[in-house]
Amino acid sequence: MTEARRARSGYHAPGFDSFGHYYAPQERWLRGGEVRGALQVAYAHDSRILDLTIENAGGQGIKEAWKSESVGLTIEGCHIRNTGACGIKVNGIGMIIQNNHIHDIGVLYPSAIALNCGGGKAKPNDSIIAHNEIHDVPYTGIACGGMNSRIESNLIYRAMQQLNDGAGIYITFCANITVRGNFVHDLSPASSGHKAWAYYLDEKAANCLVEGNLSLNAAFPFLNHMASANTLRNNVFLHKGDMLLAFSESAGDVMEANIVQASGSISVKGFPDGSTMSHNVFYSQRGVVTGVTTGNSVKSPGIRSDDHGKITFAQGSEAERLGSGPST
Repeated sequence: MTEARRARSGYHAPGFDSFGHYYAPQERWLRGGEVRGALQVAYAHDSRILDLTIENAGGQGIKEAWKSESVGLTIEGCHIRNTGACGIKVNGIGMIIQNNHIHDIGVLYPSAIALNCGGGKAKPNDSIIAHNEIHDVPYTGIACGGMNSRIESNLIYRAMQQLNDGAGIYITFCANITVRGNFVHDLSPASSGHKAWAYYLDEKAANCLVEGNLSLNAAFPFLNHMASANTLRNNVFLHKGDMLLAFSESAGDVMEANIVQASGSISVKGFPDGSTMSHNVFYSQRGVVTGVTTGNSVKSPGIRSDDHGKITFAQGSEAERLGSGPST
């Protein structure tokens, strides 16, 4: 390729530009919409980013270079705050992202996601996203795609403070992802006009498991949209006000042994024909529950405590009788 053709096409050989930014083959140096990271990662193999503090950065905190894909990358014990865009935005296989504290991101770009772990449905990424604390973010807390990953024991609160149609935890174009033991609370209230879901399975999510999670003070705890064959099991959703769980253009789902309790009404919208709904407790203190099939209960589950994410039940409670709620 001649120098003139390189200039016209935007081609660059792999390397570093005059500002010290790494660029991949075929990447345009100033690509439209590209927001770089304070720490830029490219094609990392078995690398570890540990105990790092990033603050007051105009772009991303930790960013995977465009079209790069790391293998075996670990990001652990980092504190990321006051960034213009995402806190962590990476893409790869076999990643471990755990014990990080991410907050007050998206200062310049409110569509930023606190922890964005990319992947495509056809490609396993076998990653673990666990024990992260995420709060005070304008949009989604954790977003993930790909196959065979686990999102476990994360604490997310005050997410979705500015934008609509996102979630505490959002997965899409994925398969066989497990979302387990997470606690999402105090999302943007319904009165703000923001539809802030606690757990959101979007387009092409298939054969995923959402199990043993808790949402508190979230009017919209769960959405399954254009997704199929997913299981919602042993979760607890508690809210002071009206609550909506929604299924849209989905099929083959299982909703079992969950506890849904609200001081206002409870609505399960669009639950697909041919799917299974059983052994759930839907308790509305107003006595208004819609969209629920037979084989479920509308009695009080007998919750004794929900402080700090700890759920206990009265002996002989409805939840205990049906085997609903957390299994441990």
